[in-house]
Amino acid sequence: MKWIQGSMMKRLAVMCLLSLTSAWTLHVAAQEIPNEAETPIPRVGVVLSGGGVKGFAHVGALRVIEDAGLPVDVVTGTSMGSFIGGLYAIGYSVNQIDSLLHAEDWQALFEDDSPRRQQTLESRITDEGVLLSLPLRGGQVELPKSIVSGQRISQILSRLMFPAWDVRDFHALPVPFGALAADLANGDGVLLNSGHLPDAIRASISIPSIFDPVVIDGRTLIDGGVTRNLPAQDALALGADVIICVDVGEPVLPPDSLETLIDVMVQAVGFRMLESRRVQQRLCDVLILPEVKGIRSFDFDRTGELIGLGEDAAERARQELIALRDSLFESRTETHSERPSLLGRADSVYVGAVRIEGASRPNENVVRRSMRLSIPSYLTQADLERAISRAYSTQRFSRVTYRIDPGDIGGSDAVGTTLVVQAVEQKDDRVSIGLRYDSDYQAAVLIRVALADLFGYNTRLVGNLRLGEVVQVGGTITTPLGFGPRARFVGEARVTRTPIDLFEDGTRASSVVAHVVEASLRAGGLVRKDLGSVVGVRAELFDIDPRIVGSSGVSFDFLDETSSLVFAEALLYLDTFDSVSFPSRGARITGRSSLSVGPLSSSTFGQHVIDAAGRIPVSSNVSLMGRVVVGRTVGGSTPVHYRFYAGGPFPFEMLTGRQFLLMGHELQEVAGSNLRAAWAGVQVRVRRDMYAGAVWNAASASESWSWQVDSAEFSGGVGVFAGIRTVVGPAQVMLTTRGPDGPYELHLTVGHFF
Repeated sequence: MKWIQGSMMKRLAVMCLLSLTSAWTLHVAAQEIPNEAETPIPRVGVVLSGGGVKGFAHVGALRVIEDAGLPVDVVTGTSMGSFIGGLYAIGYSVNQIDSLLHAEDWQALFEDDSPRRQQTLESRITDEGVLLSLPLRGGQVELPKSIVSGQRISQILSRLMFPAWDVRDFHALPVPFGALAADLANGDGVLLNSGHLPDAIRASISIPSIFDPVVIDGRTLIDGGVTRNLPAQDALALGADVIICVDVGEPVLPPDSLETLIDVMVQAVGFRMLESRRVQQRLCDVLILPEVKGIRSFDFDRTGELIGLGEDAAERARQELIALRDSLFESRTETHSERPSLLGRADSVYVGAVRIEGASRPNENVVRRSMRLSIPSYLTQADLERAISRAYSTQRFSRVTYRIDPGDIGGSDAVGTTLVVQAVEQKDDRVSIGLRYDSDYQAAVLIRVALADLFGYNTRLVGNLRLGEVVQVGGTITTPLGFGPRARFVGEARVTRTPIDLFEDGTRASSVVAHVVEASLRAGGLVRKDLGSVVGVRAELFDIDPRIVGSSGVSFDFLDETSSLVFAEALLYLDTFDSVSFPSRGARITGRSSLSVGPLSSSTFGQHVIDAAGRIPVSSNVSLMGRVVVGRTVGGSTPVHYRFYAGGPFPFEMLTGRQFLLMGHELQEVAGSNLRAAWAGVQVRVRRDMYAGAVWNAASASESWSWQVDSAEFSGGVGVFAGIRTVVGPAQVMLTTRGPDGPYELHLTVGHFF
């Protein structure tokens, strides 16, 4: 039969590439082909190439292959091909895979930050102004191995492959499967057809410099595309007699068409892939080539189009597929049974024990405590995913994954199942950089050095330098308190130079500079996950000087003539916003009280501030915004840098809790010892990471407090904005005015606030 002759010739060609001995074995076997009546049913293999998002075309091709009446007995894949092939192998239907690809947020694969609500409250407060963070070792800055560790994609794979949690031999899957990776040590292709299925696929899609490599059985593995992007010979090695290949790889492109870092990387790998691609294509009985020219490897917004392109290409090859089917099965009475599936299995697993791998003893305790699992018990995939997310959100690890080993501690599988958590410890000594620009305060730079465990486990020493119109240098040390894992002791010292504009009747009258040296000792912790409280004392020396235009930096000459303040302070802080920029739901509430007392204070006064902001989603893309601020001063006169200010469209972090937004007004235009302010608006997500909206707000500042609210005392304004999340942080343009008659002002900000 033709399929036997073709199959044996391909097997002979593949084995010749490996060894002469194997070639001789196949030659002998070819002389002993049984007669037709005894010939077993031929095995059809499907080979799916790598190609980033272009691999979504495999779904459309699989749909046509099934429709043509061809069974799939073996599937191999490289990179995205291994992901699609793995889903198919465990029993997902083509329509189910189609739905998954449309539903998943694929851009999130390149953002390893855990969801903000899962992060510690401390990290939400201290780490969100950072643009770039690099590890430190021995005082030297290290470049990371990759842009992202791959935590998100590992979690997606664990979730989708959960029905095969106990399968260790991929031949035992409903469709035998192999994923092709490459050994980073020597560049050899590694066919992964056993082990933990999510790990095998994760290795196959580990694009060099994008995702961290994966270590399996002592080998460091990366994306198989660098060796064999179309793993045709591997399908034959797994027992396929004929193979149908779907190749979304492209030839090398002219240099002027390479527009991004990813394009250049793919091109560099493409030179090596080119010859391999030719060799592998010659092994294919049917070759399907979707027309994906012009689609980049990460154009995830073209999912439906790509699936259609795969279907179109397979339709063009339909006659070849039908001819292959007829040549294989026309004289046979046997029929192929419907493809089985693992998806109908129970959605929970009885876990009898937990074992932590890769973590030191203190960090092992962090993992166990943060997962909050009751063992032994039945656990669903959702239970496990939440537990792993909580462990990762402690920020002690660059990656946390899991597998379930049946029978690992003896006894039956039901009793002996072990949850194995694999934690990759993060290098906690880091140097970080933040950048921002706004049209009011111009450019600013933040440089931060953080040293972990320097004074014992779970201690943190942080040094900050902020350069720009506002200058600040300081350091913070944080150490745990012995009476609870969530309790902290914080010591801080810093020097700040802050410009302040003074207005009379809406006109800037003068400017001053506040020089402040301060030190504080605080103790506090989490009342609950999103709610923290702190109490402490703070002392400062300050001097207010006339502002000299063009001067910058911190001068210590003012220490010759200073005033002093000593405060007792208390803070209550709640933060449930789902994002640091353009949040769509949640709340942020701050309650702060401070009292300046004692013989060392040059002025005796107290301040109390309540600042409550919220976002309420009314649809998937529209949220209502609101905010209310009440600030009150009691007692004696307040220094100029302790007055309340309102003005400008963007937040200002230096006069913490004392400077607020007011559309249509200049920075610090509205000032007083007491402040009331309110905001209301709407925010619309136009598309992923792009937003627009409108805001109204009003504020009133006074020197004396009254419980009665007089609307005539309020100044108001409105603003409309458009914003986008970028690689350097949020960028926002806002047009503001006091009213329909203007004046109108356009404001710009780029980068996180710090």
